[in-house]
Amino acid sequence: MGTFVRLYLLIPFVLFCQIIYPQQLNNNKITELINTYEKGTSFSGVVLLTQNDSLIYRKAFGYSNKTFDVENTISTRFNLASISKEIVVAAVIKLASEGKINLSSPVSKYVGNELGELGITITVSQLLCHTSGLPREVEFNHCDNLTLKDFMERIKTLKLLFNSGEKYGYSNAGYIVLGRIIEVVTGVEYSKYIKNEILEPLKMDNTGFTNGEKVIKNLSTGYYLGRNGISIGERSRQLGIYPPGGMYSTADDLVKFVQGLRYNKLFSSAWRDSIFNSHIGIEKNQYSGYGFEILLNGDKSYYLAAGSAEGNKNALLIDAKNRDIIIILSNDGDTPVFDILKDLLKVKSGETPVGPKVCNINDTTYYKKFVGEYDFSNSPLAAKMDQKNFIISFFFENGHFFLFDPSDNSTNQLCENEQRKLKLSFTNEMSIWFDTSKENEYEMFISWDSTVSKGIRVK
Repeated sequence: MGTFVRLYLLIPFVLFCQIIYPQQLNNNKITELINTYEKGTSFSGVVLLTQNDSLIYRKAFGYSNKTFDVENTISTRFNLASISKEIVVAAVIKLASEGKINLSSPVSKYVGNELGELGITITVSQLLCHTSGLPREVEFNHCDNLTLKDFMERIKTLKLLFNSGEKYGYSNAGYIVLGRIIEVVTGVEYSKYIKNEILEPLKMDNTGFTNGEKVIKNLSTGYYLGRNGISIGERSRQLGIYPPGGMYSTADDLVKFVQGLRYNKLFSSAWRDSIFNSHIGIEKNQYSGYGFEILLNGDKSYYLAAGSAEGNKNALLIDAKNRDIIIILSNDGDTPVFDILKDLLKVKSGETPVGPKVCNINDTTYYKKFVGEYDFSNSPLAAKMDQKNFIISFFFENGHFFLFDPSDNSTNQLCENEQRKLKLSFTNEMSIWFDTSKENEYEMFISWDSTVSKGIRVK
């Protein structure tokens, strides 16, 4: 179901933001762990770890292009998906540090009437920490070539899901608005501003935008398990610029980016700290900063950025105390990236990792009777995804169950969770179950972000 989640680095800075790679430590246990995920979940990508301000692990796995058996390397570029939002945050904070944006001001101060009445209600800060009340998505087609101003025409017609500032509600639409604010304030097209003011100063030479149909050298192809077997994921959400998720990068370039924050290459430490401060609670031990989530686990706390696309799953995690970092970039859309993160932390602390969980459904005969199309048009899920005619398909192909989500044109493999309900293959954040208590009527229930939506089978 689209992107599901919602870092100051640590490696010593030298002239021109170059990275010093010390002699690697014994990393057999990490390689053994990732190999189990490569075999058990088809993981494909790059894993990078730092410790005590030094790089301790960096290795590529799997294939960048399966058609021609091209292997991933440490310099392979990956679709960042929602980790692109961290670049948006850096740009907005840079402009705020220069006095060009006031984070407490309403959006209308910068874009006039482009957002209609919503621009008067929503502040820049609320957009940054996902408390604007805007839906998660704004509807558009993958073949569209929309400008950010075009997007504003659509976003201004949306209805708020809750009063601005009231609570947390992840919103890609909100980050489109932030991109437009950057354009209006600077007078420069969004991608050009990012290139000139963020990427070039930090020497992020392997980072750019996935928009259009241009050839991007060394960009990995994203894959996922679909109804016809291993399939190719779409490279971008639309042909135009898409600030919430339309960039590519490498693990090394992400190191440079976080170094830029940590060593104040873009703005002062006070402004940097505003990114990693808690601005609102999400749930127990989980808070929202600007773009990053803050996770508490006992006496440990972490900063997390993650991204999910049809053919990509990524994570960027920083230990808030010692600044150790973990980067996972994957061009396999079924990668359980959070399970890998947890296991990497276990290996680092000397614990035994759990390893990959088998994705299966025990009673396929039971679930086959629910195959069909379910109408969620009047559900909270439809409002969140900005879908007017929201039909979700549940089907069985080649020994697997899948969910087709028309809001982002994605097919997701399903597994059974510990509660004997269904879940997406790569995350536990969503639960799916069925009800047959009504005569001649099947209902599908989807629980997501503590909200349950009901769909009635129509076909």
